[in-house]
Amino acid sequence: MSESSISDHIGRIGESWFDLLANRAKLLAGRIEPDRLGRDRVLEFPAKARIETESFDLRRAPLGCSIQIKSILAANDRVALTLSVAERLAGDNRPTFICILRVDEDDEIVDMHLVHLLGDNLSRILKRLRQEFAQGTEELNKTEVTFGIAAGRKVELTPDGLKAALTELIGEDMNAYGAEKVRQRETAGFKDSKRYSMSVTFEEMTHSDLIDGMLGLKKLGIKTFQPFEERFDIKLPGGLPFPRGFENAVLQISPTPVDAGVISVSSPARGVPFELSCDLIAPALTNVPIERLKLIARSKLLNVVVNIEDGSIKLASNFDEFSAHLLHEWWELFNFLDAVFTDGAKLSLRTSGGLPLCSGSPGDAATTNERPKYLNEAVVILEMTRRLLEEAGALDRSVSLRDVMLSATTIRQTHDFFFRANELGSFSFRVEMSEKVEVGEYSGLFVSAFHLGGDVYAYALKLALILDGVVGEFEFRSTRMTPLHISWIENDGAALKKFAQKTAKLSGARIIILPSFENLDEPTGSLLLAQN
Repeated sequence: MSESSISDHIGRIGESWFDLLANRAKLLAGRIEPDRLGRDRVLEFPAKARIETESFDLRRAPLGCSIQIKSILAANDRVALTLSVAERLAGDNRPTFICILRVDEDDEIVDMHLVHLLGDNLSRILKRLRQEFAQGTEELNKTEVTFGIAAGRKVELTPDGLKAALTELIGEDMNAYGAEKVRQRETAGFKDSKRYSMSVTFEEMTHSDLIDGMLGLKKLGIKTFQPFEERFDIKLPGGLPFPRGFENAVLQISPTPVDAGVISVSSPARGVPFELSCDLIAPALTNVPIERLKLIARSKLLNVVVNIEDGSIKLASNFDEFSAHLLHEWWELFNFLDAVFTDGAKLSLRTSGGLPLCSGSPGDAATTNERPKYLNEAVVILEMTRRLLEEAGALDRSVSLRDVMLSATTIRQTHDFFFRANELGSFSFRVEMSEKVEVGEYSGLFVSAFHLGGDVYAYALKLALILDGVVGEFEFRSTRMTPLHISWIENDGAALKKFAQKTAKLSGARIIILPSFENLDEPTGSLLLAQN
């Protein structure tokens, strides 16, 4: 008997045997004629019996699958199917299997293996399909993919064995199975870090322009562009959703850091160098001559561009006064600039591991050598604000530079109350009378607040008070003032009053002087008795 005759013979034996086994397992087995789709049998499990707690329109669909039956001699352990069939089986959202039946010389079935086309087996088909596409294959029915019995699961040659294996491999929910198969088809073989790449030809430019472009300092004009998508380590054109046509297109690169570093500025007038942590960015180019190399030392609010070729060190801010940042970041930036604009200032750059990279004068900076007029005021106000927020335990609050400078007057006043109380001496304050208070000496509490952007900070000063005449309103004179506490509060008068009563109780004050929350800057207020 010829090889093809043997194959046909054991094929008929295998299909007949499988039909009998499926019928004995009470599975509904159907076939598609003519057989061109690779689904020798379509199996359906019977519908479940009625359950009173589950309406017919809501119950899950019965389990089902498609089977490609392959019969081989017992001495063999591998089967082949055309890629056109494999593509259809892989693309079907329903469960698909290759059933390998091995037949002995007496036409008896020796064993049965189910190759489940999910997971690694599905990926194997998808990879072969991509390989054939990359090689220019036109007709998939003339190429094959093979599977061995080792890729499958050995199943008992009994009706219960077949039914149990299919139930376990498919699971309980056909919808969930289909969703998982779709997910695997869409994601198998991709590596996020390597999925997309591109080939770009730039417009004519100098070597220096190319370096600036790779550092993100300039936009690069594009001449030609080809995106690629890589799957199963096979790269093919396309994948990225870019529009057609690239007339006058440019590429803006956002480079990632290669290391961490430290920028240091020193001068004869400053005893200790001021240092700023940064990320180090180098151009993603190979074989760049060291004399043409440029580096960027990037902090959150400042870029330092180092040009090895001419030794220049240029500063460029990358913030605006309306953007919100941690107060400490503003403080660091302006103290750094304060040091830079000091006579004889020198900048140096090193890696976080201590390796020196360069040093020089910021005289070639993209700023002027003349000290900016606003710098002194900003440094002073930021230092005062930093001390106040540190006292309030609120250094993690973000604020814009504009909001800080708009509150400069109240920040100065509050700072002086807290950190220069001994220098202020006595002062008087006119208060509306809301409580009956005898003239004399009292332990008092002055409570107020200041706005910083959208935040409100309340503060309390303990006072030794002398109360004078009472005629509708009265004046007090303080002979001693002690700062007590500063805290972030909700933006309303009730929160300020609550802060005042709590602080008075802790400090033992008998009288609270409280300005109007709507007019915190006005030199008037009301008098409250502390609730002890």
